[in-house]
Order: sequence, then C-alpha cells, then structure tokens
Amino acid sequence: MKYKNRAAAPAHLLTKTELKQQRLKLATHQRAAGYYWQGHAYVTLYEPAEAVPMRPRREATPEQLAALAAGRALVGTSPCAECGTRIDSQLLDRAGLCGDCARQAEREEWEHERRAVCGCAAAWLQNAPLFLDTETTGLDASAEIIEIAILDAAGAVLLDTLVKPLGPIQAEATAVNGITEQDVMHAPTWRDVGQQVASIVADRLVIAHNADFDNRMMRQTCTLHGLDVPTFRADCTMALLTDLNDGRWPNLRTAASLAGASLPTGPRHRARADAELCRQIVMALAAGA
Repeated sequence: MKYKNRAAAPAHLLTKTELKQQRLKLATHQRAAGYYWQGHAYVTLYEPAEAVPMRPRREATPEQLAALAAGRALVGTSPCAECGTRIDSQLLDRAGLCGDCARQAEREEWEHERRAVCGCAAAWLQNAPLFLDTETTGLDASAEIIEIAILDAAGAVLLDTLVKPLGPIQAEATAVNGITEQDVMHAPTWRDVGQQVASIVADRLVIAHNADFDNRMMRQTCTLHGLDVPTFRADCTMALLTDLNDGRWPNLRTAASLAGASLPTGPRHRARADAELCRQIVMALAAGA
C-alpha cells in the first residue's frame, strides 16, 4: 500500500535504516509492507515482526581497546623531525621540531656562527691590524673628530690625542664622551693630527667598532680642513658580531660580552679606552678559533 506521507503510514512500519537502528535486518525474501511519498520518491517500509535480528556486536578485547585508546591519543599530534617525540602538532615549529630540539638547533647554529666569527678575527690578526676609535662633536654631517686613538695589535698606543675642532661641540656629544670646549681649547687641530693619522694607517688594516661611523667622521673632518682622506682597509667588530646578537647591531659593551672579552678600567666613551676594548674583542674571538 502507498501512503501520501510518513505520518499517514502505520507507525510500526520501519525503513531499512530504522530497522538497522534496532539491530534488525530483512529476512530472506521479506517483502515490503508499504511505501510513503517523500516529495521526490517513495520510501519502502517493512514489518519489523518479519525481520530477523542482526548478529550481536562482538565486545572488543582489552588489546583492541588499548590499541583504540592509543590511536585516539595520537589524533592532533605529530612526531618531532629530530627526536621523534610526539607532541601537539601546533607546538612544532616550521621545521617540524619540538621546543627542545628547536632550542638545540639554535644553539648549534649560534656555535657554528661563532666559530666562523672567531676564524674571521684570527684572520684579521694575521694582518697586523690597527685599532681605532674617535670621539666627535656630534653625529650629523657637520660633525668632526675631537679625539682619536690608534693602537697596534699588541696594545701599544700609536696615537692618543684630543683635537681642536672648527665648530662647537654639541651638548649631546659632551653628555656621552665628557669632552668639553675647555678640554680641546689648546689641543692640536686636525690639520696636524690628520697628517699623523694618515702616516700611521696608510695601507694598513684598521679595525673599529662601527667603522662606517669613524670613517665618515674622518672624511668629514679631512674635508673641513682641506686634507686628503687617509687610505686604509677597514673592518668592523660591530658588523662581525651582528649575527651573534640576533641580527641587531651590538654596542661595544655587548660586543665584549659576546666575545668573552674583559672590560678595560678606563673611562667609557673615550677614544683610547674604546679602541682598547675593540682590540680585546678581536683578541678574545681569535683565541676561540
């Protein structure tokens, strides 16, 4: 018999799906007991009394239950690409490493970079370098040198002098290096000092911390006094140690810490003390090569 909808059919008649939900299946050659219209097709109904029970579900063994639990525990986890430990997939880094392995990889990468840095410092020392630092009237394009120191690789002082500038010393500069107008009043001018510098550094390897700044100050000061800029090869401890400082330019004290160098006892931000600290940085790094 056909019914216009489910509600019109006898309530006890069931579809195959409904039989299955009651753990029943059609008996051999069991015929349909009716049909109801579902909007686009007829759905077959069966007499549940004529159906036969399904085979009872087997109870899982303890081993199967344990395997199922273990499988569920793995959902959302992944093994570390290095140690193989399974953790929450979201805790792995882009390389598929767990936290411990990622930190170990970072340490190994840092040590590899440090060995390269130490090798570079050792190569510098093979060239009998000089170490230079300057203090200036400021930082801008009109700034000039008011103190310069040059040391050799053994620490001998080749030059350490104040310089009388043509322009005023900015208050911000004095706040850093402590050098005042009175300090440089009777100091030699760059016209005299510049010639000494040119003679000392000519065709030598000169190492400084933030060498670009010292080189710029030397060019600016020479230009102001109408002198040729000294010719020399320059290298920089700040640039050398940037990668070991997470890509940030290290100041002189941070660079010393990275290199394992001892800090000098002299005044900070004075040319001789800073040139000596630059030398100590290179010596400490080269010792680790």
